[in-house]
Amino acid sequence: MPTDATERADLGFALWERRHWINASAVEAYLDDLSMRHGRRNPRLLRLRQLWMEDNRARNYRADRLRQQMVKRLWTGCIEYNREPRQFYPETLLKPSFLQYSFEVLEWSLRTADWISEVTELNAL
Repeated sequence: MPTDATERADLGFALWERRHWINASAVEAYLDDLSMRHGRRNPRLLRLRQLWMEDNRARNYRADRLRQQMVKRLWTGCIEYNREPRQFYPETLLKPSFLQYSFEVLEWSLRTADWISEVTELNAL
C-alpha cells in the first residue's frame, strides 16, 4: 500500500502499468489451463495463483489511487489552493465532454453548444 513518501513513485508506476495492462481474465485463463495440465493441487501452481492474486490486488489499489489522484489534482487546480492561483476555471468540471479519468468511456456527447439544455432533456427521459 502506498504511503505519502512513495506517492509519486506509486503514481508513476500506476500510469506506466495502465499502458501495459494485461487483462486479469487472460491470466486467469492461463492459470486454469495450467491447472488442467498439471492438476489443481500442484504446489507450484498454487503458489503462482497466490502470487497472481496478490499482484492483481496491488495493481487494483494502484489504479484506484491513480483515479483518485487525477480527480484531486484537477479539483485543486480549479480553486486557489496552498496560496497557489487556480490553473483552470471551475466550470471545466461541469462540462459533460470532460472525462474525469483518461480511461473513462464517454457515454454521451454534445450535439450543440447548449449542453445544459441537453442534460435537462436527458434527465427528463
